[in-house]
Amino acid sequence: MTVFLTVVDRKTSRTTPTTEDITRVRDVLEATAGRYIGYLGNDYEAVRNISSPRERPEIHVLHWNRCLKEESIKSEDNYWAMTAGHGVSEKLVKHVRPRGGSLQYAKPVWGHYAAIFGTHSRPQMFAWNTVPALEAIHWASTEDYIFVSNRPLLVAQCLSVLDRRGTPELSLDYLGEYLLYGYSISGRTPFKNVYTLSVNSALVITNGDIKIAHIPEGMCSELQPGHTLDEGVDALVSALSNAMDRTEKEIAGRSVQLRMSGGKDSRLLLALLRNRDIDFRSVTFGNETSADVMLASHLHELAGAENEMRSPRPADGETIVERIAVTVRQSGGIPASEPHTAQYRGADPEKPHEAIMLGQWPLYKGGMATRLGLSTSEVNHVLKWQGGNVLRRNVRVAYDEYLIKWSDQLVLADNLEKLYLFAREFRSGRYLHAHINQYSGSSMIAYPLADAEVGAVCDALSMYEKVSEKALFGALESLWPEAVKIPLDRAKWRFEADGPDSDFSGPWYSQRYSAIPASKPSKITPVERGKSEYSDEAVLEMSEYVVNSANFDLLAQFISDGLLGSLRSGANGVISKPKGMPDRTFKKFIWRICVADVWLSKSWMAGSQPLGM
Repeated sequence: MTVFLTVVDRKTSRTTPTTEDITRVRDVLEATAGRYIGYLGNDYEAVRNISSPRERPEIHVLHWNRCLKEESIKSEDNYWAMTAGHGVSEKLVKHVRPRGGSLQYAKPVWGHYAAIFGTHSRPQMFAWNTVPALEAIHWASTEDYIFVSNRPLLVAQCLSVLDRRGTPELSLDYLGEYLLYGYSISGRTPFKNVYTLSVNSALVITNGDIKIAHIPEGMCSELQPGHTLDEGVDALVSALSNAMDRTEKEIAGRSVQLRMSGGKDSRLLLALLRNRDIDFRSVTFGNETSADVMLASHLHELAGAENEMRSPRPADGETIVERIAVTVRQSGGIPASEPHTAQYRGADPEKPHEAIMLGQWPLYKGGMATRLGLSTSEVNHVLKWQGGNVLRRNVRVAYDEYLIKWSDQLVLADNLEKLYLFAREFRSGRYLHAHINQYSGSSMIAYPLADAEVGAVCDALSMYEKVSEKALFGALESLWPEAVKIPLDRAKWRFEADGPDSDFSGPWYSQRYSAIPASKPSKITPVERGKSEYSDEAVLEMSEYVVNSANFDLLAQFISDGLLGSLRSGANGVISKPKGMPDRTFKKFIWRICVADVWLSKSWMAGSQPLGM
C-alpha cells in the first residue's frame, strides 16, 4: 500500500557505513521527499518515512503509506520485505526463500504487487513485480547508488537532487516509443536513465552489484497441461473468487466505485461484487439511449443494485492543454497510453478513501489474439501494427527490430501465443502505468482481474480456451448464470461467431442475441464535458497548440510527413487527415502528439502543491 524509493549505497555494501555515509543519503532522500510530495495524491499520508531494514544500514527506504493502511517494512528472522499494491510483505517474509542459488516462493503469495525482499545477514536485495505489472519496479544506478521504486518519477527526482538539477531529465528515447505505441516496450521510462523491469525479471543487488535474473519461481497454477475445458473453467472460477476475497480484504471497509459498461469484463466484476458485504456504487459513461447504459442498468436490476449514468468529468483547466498538464502531473509524468482520456479526471471518487474497480486488459481472452488459425505472417502483422502509422520510417525501424527480436526469443506452443504474451508483457501492464499512477493517487486500486493467481491460470489455459472465450463464458455462467442470458452491444461471444455451439452454448442462446433491454439507470448526473475528445474542434485546438509550441521542431523529427501536414492544416483551421487513415485513428494520433508535447514542455511539473484527482 506504499509509494516507496529504496536506495542502496554501493560503496558501503562492501564496508561498514559511517555516520557521514548514512547522513548523506538521508539528506538526499529528505530533499527528494520534498520535491515529490506534490505528486503523491490525497489518498496517501503526507508524512514520509525514512528508515533502514534491521542490520542493513547500506539500504535506505523512503516511503509513504496509504491512508487507513499501515504497510511498512515487515521483518522476521533473517528476512525483510515491503510491497506496493497488495499489502503482502508479511506473507513474503514467511513464504519466499533462497533455494538452489535463486529466490523461490515456497508457497504462492497471490495478489498484485511490486516487491522488495532482502536478508539481514548479507548485503543482498531482490525486487520484482507480479503479472500483470500494475505496480511495477523501476530502477536506476549511478557509480555510488542504486535506486528502486514503484514510481519512476521518484527515482528521477532523486537523480536530479544528486545532480543538482532543478527538474528530472526526460528521455527522448521514450518519446519515440510513446508516439508509436502509447507506452514503452523496451523498458525505458519517461525519464532518462530510469528503467522498468520486464514482468519475467527480478532485479538482484548483491554487494552493490546489479544483476537481472528470472522472477522468483513458484507462482504457477496447479492447472495441468492436457486439462479438460471444464477443469479450465473451474480453475478460472476459483482464481477469480480467491482474487475477489483478497480484494475485499484489501478494501477493508472502504466504499468501492465500479466503472461499469455492459461488456463481458464489467458483468464479471459485478458477478464478483454481488452478494458480498461491500458498499459499492456503479458509474456508467454514456446517455440514456446508449447500449452500455441500458445494459448496465439491466444488469444492476438483476443484481439488486443501483447505478449512475454520467459523462466523465473534465480535469481542472480551461483548455485541453491545461487539462492534459494536470493529468500528466497526476500520472507522475507518465503520458496516458489512451491519450484521449488525458483531459478527464482519473478515479474521481465521490468521497475520500474510496476504492475503484475496473476490468482493464484481463488476460483470459487471449490478449491481442482475437481469432484462431492466424498464419505466422498474420501474427507478425498484428504485432507490428500495434504501433500504428505515426512515426517516420527511419525512426520506426529501431522499434520494429526490437519487437521482432523480443518475438523471436519467445518459447511458444504456437505462434498465436505471441499475441497473448504481447498483452501479458506490455498491454496489461505498461499500458496501464499512467492510469494506475493517476487513479491510485485518489483511490485504492481494486482490480481482481489483475490478480497474479488469475494471471497464472490464464498462462495455463490453452489459446483455444482463451481466444474462443469459452473459459470466460463458463466462469461467468458459474458465478452468475443470469449474466450470460443478457445480450451484448453489437458483439457476440467468439465461440458463437458462426452460430450456437451445440456442446457449449446452453439453453440461453436466443436470449443472448435478442434486443437490448430498454432499462434506465437509477441516477442520472449532468456533467459539463467541454469539447468531445473526437470532435473536429478538439483536433483544431490541439493542432494549433502543437504547431506553435517550442517542441514542434523536435516532434517533427519523429512524426510522419502525413501527420505533420495534418497538424499544420489544423493550425490553420482545416481538418486534413492522411489518405486512407480512419477518422478515429487520425484523431487518436493527434491526441497522442499533443500529450507528448505537453509532457515535453514540463508544464506539468510547475508548482509543488497536490492537485485534485
